[in-house]
Formats: sequence, structure tokens, C-alpha cells
Amino acid sequence: MKDLKVFVSYRIDKDAEKIGDESFLPVLCGSVFSDKKTGFYRDDNGENISEKRLSYCELTVQYWGWKNIKADYKGLMHYRRFLSFSDKVYPESKEERNNGCVSEKFYSKKIQEKYGLTQENCLSWLSKYDVIACHPIDAGKSNIQCMKDSPDYHNYRDMEKALEILKRLYPSMSTTADEYMNGSQVRLYNCFVMRSDLYDEFCKWEFSILSELDQYLSMDKYSIKKYRTPGTVAERLFG
Repeated sequence: MKDLKVFVSYRIDKDAEKIGDESFLPVLCGSVFSDKKTGFYRDDNGENISEKRLSYCELTVQYWGWKNIKADYKGLMHYRRFLSFSDKVYPESKEERNNGCVSEKFYSKKIQEKYGLTQENCLSWLSKYDVIACHPIDAGKSNIQCMKDSPDYHNYRDMEKALEILKRLYPSMSTTADEYMNGSQVRLYNCFVMRSDLYDEFCKWEFSILSELDQYLSMDKYSIKKYRTPGTVAERLFG
């Protein structure tokens, strides 16, 4: 059987249920700031960027998995957001905070079974596809406009700088980036599973852009929400 490792990002300041399957690794996001030691992997072991928790969010866990874990397939999910591997299609929430998600009140073993969150089920999907990602949301307006219309979360000039870096480092992706940012299909939440070689290639690409973007960001006066800029930029980069 192929080896699957899905890195599930958990907050250091909240308690949450863990998926009862060995392929889903519970990882403390920003564990360098926590003394929790039981029942979790830590993103401050090995090569890491754990100290960037407040700005990079779950990307510190994604980075840790890239640099320190070997597997045939790798993925990223969250303590409160998971991909569904069920054959059934469930109605999506229309709440803004859950837009595009199937909303449940709490996690349980029953929920795990309902959405097929097991190694065997995930691998059956991965035998057919190189990448599994969340379903796109039709925002009804462009990605550019979505970010401009949410000033509490985004300074669009930061996204423009990220696109400038992307086009300079990877000019062959310039058209793709423009098409996506001007389109209304949005892939949010940084949730995915993919072949390990693609995961590593994706991380190398994404973090090369974000690490250069860090040099230009001036976030001293940003709110807590806007301070997550690298994480929200990364959502668009994944799209």
C-alpha cells in the first residue's frame, strides 16, 4: 500500500478533535510558541518556519511536511476544514465564513466515516488523480475584485507585488496567473492532497515567491486579520 501523509494544522490556543487515522498527522501550527507535547507532531522540529505562525498560518505546517516528511502522497488540511472523499455530494453552506464548504456543527467519528476520511479511501481516489483539491467557488466577481472588496483582510498592493515576483521568477506562468486572478473561480482554504513529487515541487515554487514577498511587506500596523497576508496570498497562488 502507498504511504499517505496528510498534515492537519491545529492551533496552539484551541482544543479540537483529531482524525482517528494514522495517515492524518495532527501538527501544532506555530508549536515553537507552545509547550504542548502530547498527541501532536510539532512544526518546530527539523527544518521549519514555525515562528511565522501569525503571518503564514497553516503554511508553517505545510512547510514542515515538505522539509521533514517522506511519503508517496502528501496533503494539507485544518483542524476545522477537511476535504471530503465521499462519493456523495452534500449541500454547500452559503454563509460567507463557510462559503463553498459543507458545514457540520462538530467533528466526530461519524463525520469521519461520512466523508471518507481514512487512508484506504483517500488512496483509492489518489490512484486515479495526481492532485485532489477543494471544489472552486464561483465568487461572481474576479479574484482581484474579491481581494479589493475585503480591505480588512487584504491590502491588494501586497498581492500585486506577489504577482510581480511570480512573473519575474516564473515568466511562463504569467498568463495563467492573470487568467486566474481575473476569473471568478476561487479556490480557498489551502486544502489539498497530491503526489509527493508534486507537493514538493509546489512548495518550492510557492515558498520561493513568499520568501521574496516577505522582504517587501510592511505589516507593522496591520490588524491581526490582515497580518495573515502571506497565508491569504498563498490561497491565490494555489489557485
